[in-house]
Amino acid sequence: MISRRLLSSLLLLVLLAALAPIPVAAGDETCPRGCQCLTQEKAKELGYSPCSDKMIPCGKDETGKRLYCFSPTAKCPAQCRCLSEEEAKELGYTKLCQNQRTPCGTDALGRTKYCFQVPVSRCPDGCVCLSNEDAQAQGLKVNCLDSFGKPIICGIIDADRGLFKYCFRKPEQGNCQYNYNLGKCVGQCSAGKKCQLNTIYRDPKTGAVTYAECHCK
Repeated sequence: MISRRLLSSLLLLVLLAALAPIPVAAGDETCPRGCQCLTQEKAKELGYSPCSDKMIPCGKDETGKRLYCFSPTAKCPAQCRCLSEEEAKELGYTKLCQNQRTPCGTDALGRTKYCFQVPVSRCPDGCVCLSNEDAQAQGLKVNCLDSFGKPIICGIIDADRGLFKYCFRKPEQGNCQYNYNLGKCVGQCSAGKKCQLNTIYRDPKTGAVTYAECHCK
């Protein structure tokens, strides 16, 4: 039968072993405050991100696998998106959210993502700010573009899901439309433009026009 003193000694040894810090190899660093020393697999499982731009080594586990400093993934503010630098460059996002390099995850290639400010602009004259659904309901299909040739974002619906409002070009004033009786476009357009056929669909059997759309061009 184990004596009470021996049992107490064993419990103390177990407690000390649990509290003992992970051994740090020569050249390794201790993790910054708020970060944890984990394997890359464990960090991925927890959804953690590296604590800095470069992976900070902090030791090895009992199997000899390298450990690095990771922190819980930050959630970007409502007006920002979590993107890798490559994704941000492709979308034309140049400003970090709140001017801080905040890690918020990793992409499929293991590249660190950061919170980037979604560039929201005021629509230029002749354009209106709408969601894609509202624009479709109003029959608006043409986006107003920025200097990079990309649709202008004018509002945020849900940045996490990439849902935004965009600037859509307003239809030309006038009554440019297709007259099914005359079989042609009729109506007035602004100076320098003509009412012309844009889209037409015919019945494959009879050849009759089933739908036609005219625009001022």
